[in-house]
Amino acid sequence: MIELFVIFFCFYFALRLLCRSRKRTMSFRGTEYEVAAQDEMFESKKLGLRGKPDAVLKAGDRYVVIEYKTGRRRESDVVQLYAYLYLVESVKKKPCIGYLVYQNSGSKRTYGPYWLDDEKRKFVEEGIELVKEIKEGKAVPPGEESECRACEFAVRCEVFLSGINNYTQSFKERWRKWKDEKFLAAKSF
Repeated sequence: MIELFVIFFCFYFALRLLCRSRKRTMSFRGTEYEVAAQDEMFESKKLGLRGKPDAVLKAGDRYVVIEYKTGRRRESDVVQLYAYLYLVESVKKKPCIGYLVYQNSGSKRTYGPYWLDDEKRKFVEEGIELVKEIKEGKAVPPGEESECRACEFAVRCEVFLSGINNYTQSFKERWRKWKDEKFLAAKSF
């Protein structure tokens, strides 16, 4: 009986090692890629940024970041993808491209490719700074005063609680620039 247990134990671990050594692959847009990460947390303390892209695929000397969504295409989805591209590039030290894939009622629509150039990198860096200012209570999140009252963070927002709702013109301008369509445009496939 013990011999049977030892044989089973060895077989089990040999099978686990074999499965672990085999690279996971995923087909995307007709090409087979090695899966570098799937639903794994990426973090850069230097950037003050962390996130969990749906899939990160290895494509030669670059990475492909894929974010799956439902519903209709929103600006915030593109902003999130740019942040993921910036994060994965900084962690993996390799260039990245990204795609948004919307899956609705059996249909699938892909937007992209998105990539970072100097202007888009600056766009993400400014977004990170805006979030830091909001978290430190130096700025109010952009929006109407009525949105602030309905915001789930209002009870913890030092700026809202202290009644200071006069964020600077430069903050408003930075926010508008951050949402500017030229950063968010991508062709549909």
